Amino acid sequence: MISDLDFQIKQGKKIVRAKTPPPTDAELDALRVQRDALKKQFDETFGKPELTDAQRAAKESANLDRQIAEVQRQLKEGDIFPESPKRKPTTPEIEAKRAELEALKSEREWLRDATQPEPRDTNPEIPRLNQLKARLDRQIADKTKRIAEGDFNPNPRPSPTTLDAEATRKTAELRNLEQQFELARRSAQLKQRSMPQKILDFFSKWMRREFVLSSPSSILKLTSAAIQGLGFEPVKEVVGKVISKALPGFETRLRVEAPSSVRIEAKALKDAFTKVMDESALILKTGKGQNDLVFGGKNAIPQEMVSYFGRLHAVLKNPLKRAAFTRVFEKLVEQEMRNGVDVTDPLVQMRMGTVAMKEANRMLFLEDNVLVNAYRSGLGRLEAKVAGTGKPSPVGLVAGAALRFTIPIVRIPTNLVARTIQAAIGFPVGATKLAFAYSKGIKELPTESADLIMRQMKQGSPGGVMLLLGYFLPQMFGGYYQPREKRAPGDVGPGKLRVGSVDIPAVFQHHPLLQVAQLGATIRRVADSHIRKKDKEAQGLGAGVMAGLIGLTEEVPFGREIFDAAKLQEPASREKWLDDYIRSAVVPQGLQWVARETDKVTPFNPFEDATKRNPTNLLQNLKTGIPGLREQVPVKKK
Repeated sequence: MISDLDFQIKQGKKIVRAKTPPPTDAELDALRVQRDALKKQFDETFGKPELTDAQRAAKESANLDRQIAEVQRQLKEGDIFPESPKRKPTTPEIEAKRAELEALKSEREWLRDATQPEPRDTNPEIPRLNQLKARLDRQIADKTKRIAEGDFNPNPRPSPTTLDAEATRKTAELRNLEQQFELARRSAQLKQRSMPQKILDFFSKWMRREFVLSSPSSILKLTSAAIQGLGFEPVKEVVGKVISKALPGFETRLRVEAPSSVRIEAKALKDAFTKVMDESALILKTGKGQNDLVFGGKNAIPQEMVSYFGRLHAVLKNPLKRAAFTRVFEKLVEQEMRNGVDVTDPLVQMRMGTVAMKEANRMLFLEDNVLVNAYRSGLGRLEAKVAGTGKPSPVGLVAGAALRFTIPIVRIPTNLVARTIQAAIGFPVGATKLAFAYSKGIKELPTESADLIMRQMKQGSPGGVMLLLGYFLPQMFGGYYQPREKRAPGDVGPGKLRVGSVDIPAVFQHHPLLQVAQLGATIRRVADSHIRKKDKEAQGLGAGVMAGLIGLTEEVPFGREIFDAAKLQEPASREKWLDDYIRSAVVPQGLQWVARETDKVTPFNPFEDATKRNPTNLLQNLKTGIPGLREQVPVKKK
C-alpha cells in the first residue's frame, strides 16, 4: 500500500483501478442462490444476536475514550477551533437544482400537512403558511433556473383544460347554481337588515329607483333606443367590413369585431323577434332571458333589473340584446369552423355563448366602468359592518342612503356618455393605435386590442359624420341646453331634431350617434354666439367645445350633481332647486309625466311641448307634478 502511494507521487499520476466483477458461471450462481436462501433460513431460526448490557456499556466507554483522546490531542496541538466547512461547489446549473430541491421539499411538507389525519401543530395557519412557502419556493426555483438557462421570455399562458362531457355538464350546473346562490345571498341580506336600514333602503333603493324607472319617458327612450340600435348596428358592421378589407392583416387579429355578413345580420334581425312573447314572460317573471340563464353566470342580473320596472325595461331592450348576442355568436361559429373546431361541442358553445353574452350586455350599456366601480366601492365602505359591533355605522347607512337617493341610476347613463365620446373621437383614436400596431408588426397585436381598435373605428366613423352633420346643420339639431340662451322664434328647441317641419323630442334620441350630432350642434351654436350683444366677435370654437363637453357631462351622474351643487351657492336659484328636488323625490316620475302631457293644447302629443309653469313656492312646485293641479300654477312669461 505504502509503495503504491509512493510510486504514484513520484510518477505524478493517480492510478485509477477499475472494479473487477467477481467471476461467475452457472455453478457459482447456483451456489450463491443456495447460500442466500440458507442465510435467510438461519436468520429466521436464530435471529441476530443482541448485545448484553455489559457489552453495550463497554462499547459506550470505548467511544467516550476515543472522544477524550481527540479533545486532549486538540488541546495539546492548539487545534481548538472546528474545521471550517468545506465550500460547496456552485454553478448556475447547481444553484437551479438546489432551488428545485427546496421547492420539492416545500411541496412535500405542504402535502404532509394536507394529507395527515391529525395536525402536527395546533396553529391552523401552519398548512396555509406551508402552502405559501411551497409556492414561493417554486417561483424561486423557476426564476433561478431561467437565469441559469438565460431564458428571459415571458411565461406562456397555460392552455385551457379540455373538458369532457361530464365536466361540461358540471360547468353549466355550476353557472346555474351561482345565479341561484347570488339571488339567495341577496335575499338573505335583505332579511338580516335592521328596521332603520329597511326604512332607508325602501326610500333610497326601491321607492326612489322605482319613481325614476316608472316614467313613461324612460319607456319611450328605451323603445326608441332599441329600434335605433337595430338600425344603426348593421351600418356599423358595413363600416367595419370596409375597414377590415382595406387593411391587410388586420382582419386576422379580430374576433368579436370580425366582419359580419348578410346571413349573420339577417339571422340577428330574425332572432331579435323570435319567441318574443315567451321570452318577455320569462323576463317579467324572473328578470332573466333564456340566454342569461345559460350563459349569464352569477352576475347575469344587474341589481337595477331586479325590480318590476327594471324587468319591464329589460323586456323592451331584449330584441336588441338578442340581436347582438346572435351577431357575435355567429361570428365566433364561423371563426371556429375555419379553424377546424367542432362547434357542436357543448364546451365550445359555452365558451362562445359567454363571450356573446358579454357583448350583448355592452350593447345595452350594462358593462361596468371605472366610475361605477368606484361608486359601488364607496357605498360598500360606507355600509360595511364595523368591527366589534358587527353592524354598519348609523352615519354610514344614512350617507349611503343619501347617495342612492340622489343618484339612483348610474351604470347606463355613464356608459351612454362614454359611448357618445367614443363616437365623436373614436376614429382618430383607433386609427392612431392601429398605426402603432402596424409599426410594431400587425401579427403581434393581441386579439383584445384589435377588437377595441375596430370597435372605436366602427363607432367613430359614423359618429364623425354625425358630429360634422350637427356642426354644419345647427338649424336641424337643437344642441344641449345653455343657461340664459335666447333662441330666435321658430328655431329648433334644445335637444330636439327637426326633420322637415316636425321637431322630434329628445326622448326619441337615446342613441350615441344622435347624441354626438347634438354635441356638434352645441359646439357650432356656442362658437357662433356672443356673450353680450355689444360684442363684435363670437365666442369661438374653443368655447363651443367646452360648452358641448359641459352639456354632455350634465347627462352623467355625479357631473349633474356637481352643476346642481353650484346652484345652491346662488340665493336666486337655491330655493327653486330645493323645491324641484323635493318634488322629484316625493312625486313619481310617471305621475309627473301625465301632468305634463295633459297640460298641452293636444294632450299626449309627443311632438308638442307642455305649457311652461312658474311655481313660486314649494306647494306650487309640487302641483306642477300632479295631474289636474298643474293648471293651477301660473304660466311662465316669455
